[in-house]
Amino acid sequence: MNQTFPGRETSQFFFHYNSFTMTEWSAEHRSFAIETYFKNSDSIVATLRAFRKKFKIPPKKPLPSRKMIFRWVTNFRKTASALKISPPGPKKWSRILENVEKVRAALIKSPDRAAQKHSSSLNIFHRTLRRISYDDSNFHPYKMLITQELRGTDYDARKFFASVMLAKLNAG
Repeated sequence: MNQTFPGRETSQFFFHYNSFTMTEWSAEHRSFAIETYFKNSDSIVATLRAFRKKFKIPPKKPLPSRKMIFRWVTNFRKTASALKISPPGPKKWSRILENVEKVRAALIKSPDRAAQKHSSSLNIFHRTLRRISYDDSNFHPYKMLITQELRGTDYDARKFFASVMLAKLNAG
């Protein structure tokens, strides 16, 4: 049911029982929306109409929101570019080989220790540690449960209890 249009990639996100499609608009879509916004005297409605007509988007299919177009125009005014603004500084990669090796060594050294404690001692975000342990190291954390061992007399006690309860139910 997910229909794609030229130059647009779509991906599904699910929240509870409702689903919606989040669309990634290309630079061509952005530049057209910005140009049309300025040509139509800052009119969002006229921009959306022209956008739908130009890219042949059916009436019930999603268009960029008003907020998104305002963001594109603001970014264009700041940077003179229709492309996305990436955050300043280097990209932060937490799943680098060094961190994967540190997590793997820590999990092998003390597998009974909680993942939260591993993450704080290694100075790695707890979700990153879990992602590394599941995906990169094939460790699957679990919680140990202590159970009581059954003895030979327990079976006789269970049978006796069951027969007493059955007698009470039939008598009642």
